[in-house]
Amino acid sequence: MSSSTLLYEDRFKATRQYKATGDYERFVRSSAHSETPRFVVAADESGEYPSKPADHVRVVCISDTHSAHLMMSPLPAGDILIHAGDFSKIGKRSEVLDFAKWFASQTHPHKVVIAGNHDLTLDAVRCDAEEFDEDPRALKADFVSALDGAVYLEDEAIEIDGLTIYGSPWTPVYGDWAFMLGRGEPSLDKWRNIPDGVDILVTHGPPLGRHDLCAWGEGRAGCIDLLYQVQQRIRPKVHVFGHIHEGYGASSDGVTDFVNPSTCNLAYRPDNHPIVLDVPTSAKNGNVASS
Repeated sequence: MSSSTLLYEDRFKATRQYKATGDYERFVRSSAHSETPRFVVAADESGEYPSKPADHVRVVCISDTHSAHLMMSPLPAGDILIHAGDFSKIGKRSEVLDFAKWFASQTHPHKVVIAGNHDLTLDAVRCDAEEFDEDPRALKADFVSALDGAVYLEDEAIEIDGLTIYGSPWTPVYGDWAFMLGRGEPSLDKWRNIPDGVDILVTHGPPLGRHDLCAWGEGRAGCIDLLYQVQQRIRPKVHVFGHIHEGYGASSDGVTDFVNPSTCNLAYRPDNHPIVLDVPTSAKNGNVASS
């Protein structure tokens, strides 16, 4: 880990999330510019999307549906549908399998989903079998089977239509939920496992300073080590995440589009539209530094 990352950790360390201090805000402004995203596609007034350019893949992004998927409007068409976790409320069998059935029924040729902190039963370490009166490992197997060809990623990658997609469910500690790690080395160990050459990175939690500002003055929930790995080493074309509902939106640092497509708002109503991207299948962004 670089000395600059250690410095940021020392200056802005928090047990739950980073507070919006003056020094912190200066760091965010200097390290994460809010340029217009390069790949986001907007619908016209009638709700129609423009034609996809040649040598591009249309990616439809959603997240944080929290068992409200049946309340959502029909999803836009695309080549790949990505869900960045928190598809359930607390990971009950009925919630998990109902979502899997719905997700599998979507017409996108390829579908990718990761877990989030609310999807408790997919984290066998965190979930006590007695809490849900069943074996979490068995439920996870049933979930993957019910996806019926859709792909569940947990710290692994897949190549689809010429794009390498890596999915990871982890977030820094934020309450007592699933797939949570301490800030610093525990989280960084996970991010170091993300390989070079990833085109679309999907994590449940955001990087620091990108669509991670919490309501009610609670500061930012993003991970500084994830930000560093994304900007300095991985340099994906797109980073998709959710977790912070009020952070819905997209931006860019000129290399990576950062996309928070959280479907539910703070009231857990599925009012936010999917975010649609046309991602080129041309050369990788490439690395400029190593950690």
